Amino acid sequence: MSNDFLAISPQPECVCLAARIYPDFPNLRLTGRKAILDALRDWSERGKPGRAAILLDSVAESAEARSLLRRLAKQDFQIIWVAGPECASVQEACRDASNVQLHTGDTLFAAFNAAFRASAKMKPLMRQAANRETDLLDFINYKISLAMMRSMDAEPVAEAVRELRRCKSRRFLLENLSEEDRKSLEHFRREDFPYIAGHTPPLNKMKRDILRVAPSELSVLILGETGTGKENAAFYLHEFSARRGGPFIALNCAGLDEHFLRSELFGHKKGAFTGALQDQRGLVTEAEGGTLFLDEIGDMPPSVQADLLRFLQTRRYRPLGDTREISADIRIIAATQPNLHIKKRNGEFREDLYYRIAEFELTTPPLREIPVDIHRVARHIIYHQWERADAEDSPRFQDALDYFSANRELMERYAWPGNVRELAAVVRRKIELNDECLATLGAQPEAPPLPLQLIPAIERASDIRTLREVQRSYAEHAAAQQERLGLTQQELARRLKIHVATLNKLLRGKDKPR
Repeated sequence: MSNDFLAISPQPECVCLAARIYPDFPNLRLTGRKAILDALRDWSERGKPGRAAILLDSVAESAEARSLLRRLAKQDFQIIWVAGPECASVQEACRDASNVQLHTGDTLFAAFNAAFRASAKMKPLMRQAANRETDLLDFINYKISLAMMRSMDAEPVAEAVRELRRCKSRRFLLENLSEEDRKSLEHFRREDFPYIAGHTPPLNKMKRDILRVAPSELSVLILGETGTGKENAAFYLHEFSARRGGPFIALNCAGLDEHFLRSELFGHKKGAFTGALQDQRGLVTEAEGGTLFLDEIGDMPPSVQADLLRFLQTRRYRPLGDTREISADIRIIAATQPNLHIKKRNGEFREDLYYRIAEFELTTPPLREIPVDIHRVARHIIYHQWERADAEDSPRFQDALDYFSANRELMERYAWPGNVRELAAVVRRKIELNDECLATLGAQPEAPPLPLQLIPAIERASDIRTLREVQRSYAEHAAAQQERLGLTQQELARRLKIHVATLNKLLRGKDKPR
């Protein structure tokens, strides 16, 4: 492997710039303000001369980065670091580093041009990027999303860089992409998934589950509350499967009567019923070779449930009014609310159909279960819109970033009953109106209510526990959820509104009542 590296932030402008100096720096790595430390550490552990180009505006630990850069200097490892205007942490890290050429500017583009003056290639592409042309941005963001779903695997972004290189002196055009990439990009435009920005255990588990089950032919049931991105998750199940070149078709079963839903699924022949003036292909036919996503399947009428069960068992169906059966090669992904199991117990949803559609069960977590990720999701939504905005609108988006960053605790305390859909609406309101949008949210609970199992029934006077005992019990319960929620000990103590030392005493059982 070459000892020439290219470390970039996963942002469209960095991908475009990377294309200009690739393959001079062939080993591409996605990084961020924390991950850059891992990159510097890895390069130093090689103990060999080399070089790297870094496109990044900030580092998390300037002192540690400076120490690693000095270690790299001793092994003759040279670095060209390119950063935009807000780069104080990078400047501090590079201070007195003899092996680093730091280039900054009013924009990342300007800094890059100063660093790589000889790289005047791909001018049409760079003009497209500077003008924020949608096709180019969507293609790059699509590849970045695949990388983020795969735990920052750089290969999808390297594919984007190689595709941009093939443009050479031409403009980027969608028709030059492979058919599979064009179809995937079309789906991606409808299914942006802000959860890819999250890092808490529930979201990491969801991503791992998607990657694990996607290549299989198992039927998947996605359980999640409203606004948690169930259709987005279904898209990535399709995208990481062998069917990605085929159709991805979605149908929401909620509110559709038996007759209409059966026709939508399986089609009908002319004259099959009043108003059937011509033959109509069903979505099962339209999804041939691809994926059919059935949202809110828990609301499907019982008679249609029986038809769907038979199709899943035989992969054959009969359009309304037709006497012949047709076979279909599709994968079914279904989704509904978490109350499906209650409906199953109550006989409202067929148990045999459940076992057919839930060969693998996937959960999309509500925002209240991933509070540390709420700010990351909001930031993703802001950047997604900012990339498509005119340059003069930048102050509005920067104001929104600053506002949500300053109100992280408030956002984390709120329950977000509408989940990502509600959060996206609040973000859009802030961008458009620049008002105190978070002030209009419902009452902010100071802490989640005590689970009933932590409050024992009181039948005798001897059953009464002291408040301090209840407090200790709740602290232990909260600490048991700490890793799942992605909280540090300090963050957990802050949410409990106690000092971290007090929390540790409670957990050790040393906080005795006086």
